[in-house]
Amino acid sequence: MSENELKLKPCPFCGGKAAFIVTGNIGRVLSYEYGIEFEVSCDSCGANRRGGYKIRHMFLDNGTSKVVEDDRKQAVEEWNSRV
Repeated sequence: MSENELKLKPCPFCGGKAAFIVTGNIGRVLSYEYGIEFEVSCDSCGANRRGGYKIRHMFLDNGTSKVVEDDRKQAVEEWNSRV
């Protein structure tokens, strides 16, 4: 995913800077999964786009990690399309 695909536009309400904010952790021991839940929020006025977005990874048998879910692009598209 390129840096441009993850670029958040300013807040549609106040023009403030938007950021990804971690809202929770994901951990499933039996399936070897870990990750975070997040939302997009304005640093100035607190406006946010809640959506239960996630980034999940899974440990593989060889010790490497594989991304199994990544909602960052969806979160950016939904935030950037607000009017």
